Amino acid sequence: MKLKQLQKQLRSRKLDACLIYSNDPNFYYLVQERIDDAVLYIPAHGKPSVCINRLGDYKGAFRKRTITKEKGITWLLNKLGCKTLGINEATLSVKQYKVLKKFCKLRTVNSELTALRLEKTPLELGYIREACKISCKIIKKLFDSFDFKTEAQVRQFLKIGAIREHCEPAFEPVVASASNAAIPHYAGDSRIKRGLLLVDFGVWYKGYCSDITRMAYYKEITNKERQTYSRFLAAQEHAISLCKEGVRFADIEKAVRKMLGKDARYFSHGLGHGLGIEIHEAPWASVKSDDRTGENSPFTI
Repeated sequence: MKLKQLQKQLRSRKLDACLIYSNDPNFYYLVQERIDDAVLYIPAHGKPSVCINRLGDYKGAFRKRTITKEKGITWLLNKLGCKTLGINEATLSVKQYKVLKKFCKLRTVNSELTALRLEKTPLELGYIREACKISCKIIKKLFDSFDFKTEAQVRQFLKIGAIREHCEPAFEPVVASASNAAIPHYAGDSRIKRGLLLVDFGVWYKGYCSDITRMAYYKEITNKERQTYSRFLAAQEHAISLCKEGVRFADIEKAVRKMLGKDARYFSHGLGHGLGIEIHEAPWASVKSDDRTGENSPFTI
């Protein structure tokens, strides 16, 4: 995906190549396979190579190279005459960095890799759409036949639902009952109590994630809770109405916080985030972000 675009950027920065390890989400994005202990070597000119050990397996479109303890990645870099190498500092270990630094001049390509994934292709958008549909289907089943006593039971239902849809959970589901719903990324296991119930759930479909949050109420709900819910729902709907192409996310969040007034102090996280092969990726919908809304660049609110 968009390999030629990346190689053009490498050439413009006078880099000989770029190296991406398999623990980096960009490895999956470019190779479209999950491979343990592998490295993707992308030259500024020519065909990339997937470097694997003797136990690894790769049958994709890129050239396959086998690396060993004696002839590792640094041996390959030396053989290919790589002097200036692009790396993703965000996913490179200190050990990997120190080893590579002995053989090449290192330059970060974090921003180039982020930009590469920012605008999705029609195929990617289709995968994200399907992931969202599957998540909503599972959540609907949950609420249509709700008979659970604990938060853990609900989490288990969601995870099994993902497996039955031939997917994986994109992250550990968040199920938070009553006051627990006010705790960001809550991970406890309380009994489900009367009041609001937060469910945050997504699936991993063909390499792409969904992230769906739903609020429901269990048994009765007080007038105060209903009013609070309505205020925040109205703020969310207002935020969505402001999402026109080219708008700064910071301006959208400022408008939401202004609308919430004194309740904005309970808004302890960002407005949203991008979706793709990672559950959280650019663009960042936050008052601290310089990102803007863009065509074919999906995000949550």
